[in-house]
Amino acid sequence: MNSKKPNPVRLTPKDVEGLNILVLQAEPGKYTLRQLHGEDAWQHVRRKQALGLWFKAAVAKGRIPGIRCAGKRSDKAQLYEVLPRANELARLTNKAEAFA
Repeated sequence: MNSKKPNPVRLTPKDVEGLNILVLQAEPGKYTLRQLHGEDAWQHVRRKQALGLWFKAAVAKGRIPGIRCAGKRSDKAQLYEVLPRANELARLTNKAEAFA
């Protein structure tokens, strides 16, 4: 049986940099790729499913730092977790130590 999934898109280094920026701009938490892009920008993405396949593979391989796969939502959309950055972790640790 043939899979009906599209082939992942081939992204330029500029495209990858744009995705990295989306991750860096996001607050730590769980998001779908659509939420990371924002509704307005998502409307302009032509091959959404193909981009999703590429993004998931890139995250799994560690090509996009600061994010990891975090399961799926009930509607089967892939969830990603944007991780706290090192400077945020240090700030949170300092606040926790102040209350100890």
